[in-house]
Amino acid sequence: MNELPHRTVVDLYPAFGELGLAPGPTEAYGGIKRLFLQSNGSFESQLEDEAQTLAAISRTADAQEGIKAFREKRSPNFQGR
Repeated sequence: MNELPHRTVVDLYPAFGELGLAPGPTEAYGGIKRLFLQSNGSFESQLEDEAQTLAAISRTADAQEGIKAFREKRSPNFQGR
């Protein structure tokens, strides 16, 4: 009885669908959310955390897909990787 019914992000947060965020780069969204949630340190530590997060996100398959899609002038096909 502890199981929750299957729901998608769009079901739980309709704005994701309305804004077109649901098919986006989920790793990047997660990194941004983590930065917001932990932003209680100094300005310098926040900048360091942002730099590390950006470096990690830029190595994902979705980041490479975003760059490739931009160069090819097409919409990206993000896979959440």
